[in-house]
Amino acid sequence: CFPKPPIFRCAIDDKITIILGNTGSGKSTIYNYMKGEQLIAVKDHGRLVIDVARKNAALNDDGYSMIAHGNRSGTIYPCVGSGVIDCPGFEDPGIEQQVINAYSLDKLFKKTQNYRILLVLPETFNEKRYQALLDPINYLEKMFNGDFDSIKNALNIVITKGNEQDYNINDFKEDISAHLKPDSEFKKAFFEFCADKKNQRITFFDKPTKAGAIVPGKQIIKDQEY
Repeated sequence: CFPKPPIFRCAIDDKITIILGNTGSGKSTIYNYMKGEQLIAVKDHGRLVIDVARKNAALNDDGYSMIAHGNRSGTIYPCVGSGVIDCPGFEDPGIEQQVINAYSLDKLFKKTQNYRILLVLPETFNEKRYQALLDPINYLEKMFNGDFDSIKNALNIVITKGNEQDYNINDFKEDISAHLKPDSEFKKAFFEFCADKKNQRITFFDKPTKAGAIVPGKQIIKDQEY
């Protein structure tokens, strides 16, 4: 049998933010940033990547979640810290990991009623014919049985690995309207949510442009309702 995920051996806050997204989208970076970890940009094989400053931290120590680089997953089980939960990526490989993911998410949503969902999308979806956007939407649709209304008021989106000066919120909303055609009621409602010009629940977390400390304090989620 599979081991019981650590998240279910500890208390869950009454109000939580659940971070979801594909492996490699930047979930663990956002998680550590939101819980107040000092992040730094460092060079790795000639490119800038974001890492946690305290190198002696262990996985799940004090809610710390390892930041993996590339398409490797650093989150095997959900990590909990400061009212924020970093979940394993939707595309984590292997049958065992997929079973753990499905079990963890099912139990997590049953464990609390007061939650916000933070969906992490890499800006690179624009270069990959939007498949990187469609994949997590398909997972969300399955998770919530095609009922977008059940998550509409809880959903927030953060776009990572881009630069808001080059690709901003208006570009994102125009792309959604122009390039994505829904094939279900769930996707139709999701795209309308994204394209809504009054929607304030979409933010950006820019990729670093130089090595050094990542400035803390950016408000990832503007809507504070659960």
